[in-house]
Amino acid sequence: MDSWAASKAQSNTLHEYQSINNSSSIDGLPGLRTARRDTGQTLWVGDAKARVSRILAEPEAVATGFVLAVALYLFVAGLKVLLSLQ
Repeated sequence: MDSWAASKAQSNTLHEYQSINNSSSIDGLPGLRTARRDTGQTLWVGDAKARVSRILAEPEAVATGFVLAVALYLFVAGLKVLLSLQ
């Protein structure tokens, strides 16, 4: 791997390789900033898109936490009722 990277750096094609293969990632996140810059992408636009997608993914986690909290509350309240009946 080191010799491959060294040969790419010596032939001045490393940035070209990075711009082709590293400007975006498989999981939809923005790629390397240098690769995105080399391909002509506006960095703040890609960063803003990634931030919006992270924010939009959060309500599902918040809703799950809320449902679990309500379930735990009802479970504890039910235990208190059962213990007070004895």
